[in-house]
Amino acid sequence: MKWLIDLTVWGRESIPPTELRFRGLTRFVLPVTDISVVVWAVVMVSTANLPVISHQVGHSFSVWWACSVAATSFVAFVGVCIPKLWGFELVGRIVYVALIAGFLATRVNLTNPEMVASTVLSATLLWLPGWRVSDLGFVWWSRRHRGGA
Repeated sequence: MKWLIDLTVWGRESIPPTELRFRGLTRFVLPVTDISVVVWAVVMVSTANLPVISHQVGHSFSVWWACSVAATSFVAFVGVCIPKLWGFELVGRIVYVALIAGFLATRVNLTNPEMVASTVLSATLLWLPGWRVSDLGFVWWSRRHRGGA
């Protein structure tokens, strides 16, 4: 069982010494965020409680969107928990950012202050995954062009 844990981000030597400053982020913040998004999407679909999205794009599309958000967050969760599968995390986060950005684009209505406020608040959902995409991109680029990072 110990070998299985060592494959994950919680393993003894899973985080290189050069990245110890990100230990709390990769071991706690990112996995909890991903699982929270999955739970949110599953609850929204199971209770058919997607009024903001359904109102703008229709119920069937909003269910598809919420299921896609759950799936991409789960893929990112697997990728962050098993460092060797970092490509899964990168793809999951890119698609997640695209889904959230698309949702925000449907909400842009500068004439309604409440809509602007909720859109800006919803945009905070993009900061952490957006940063992580850029971080993973940097790591990939460093490994490819400099022989390691």
